[in-house]
Amino acid sequence: MFRCILDVENGALWPLQVIATRLTTVPSMSRDDELAAEELSFVGFNQDATSLALGAASSYALYSIKKTDKLDLIHESYRQFSDDKKKNVEVCEIMLIERLFSSSLLMLVSTQAPRKLRIYHFQKNNEICAQSYTNTVLAVRLNRDYMVVCLEDIVYIHTVKDMKHVCEVYFNFQ
Repeated sequence: MFRCILDVENGALWPLQVIATRLTTVPSMSRDDELAAEELSFVGFNQDATSLALGAASSYALYSIKKTDKLDLIHESYRQFSDDKKKNVEVCEIMLIERLFSSSLLMLVSTQAPRKLRIYHFQKNNEICAQSYTNTVLAVRLNRDYMVVCLEDIVYIHTVKDMKHVCEVYFNFQ
């Protein structure tokens, strides 16, 4: 399996086959520090490929990739709990992160709740809403108007503006 080390201090990616990444900015880690590493569970781009999303067991991070020689940290989040349930976005085993262009809206799915899609505003640090589905969320795609959520046997389409359900498409490949 191809893995990489993210040196956040220098903003560089090094391809390695030994360990994955640690999504923290401090302390920086050496390439040989396997105990400090955290395995990536998700890597993806936003729609216009101006930001990179990385997800792991206890954290996720967003980086600007407008410059080819350096990654700039936009946002990072760690497992966090709050008395306010709206602000309690538990970061656990992120399996999917989608960002709406360069906005502050994130769509998050974890392996602990693979049927639950969380819509999160990272600058305000609050969950806007959460949508539960009958099966595991396999993919989410966004444009300025619609959010498409793909499950194993059905695709749901919602409006981004108010997350209202527009329609669904059923699959039967037998």
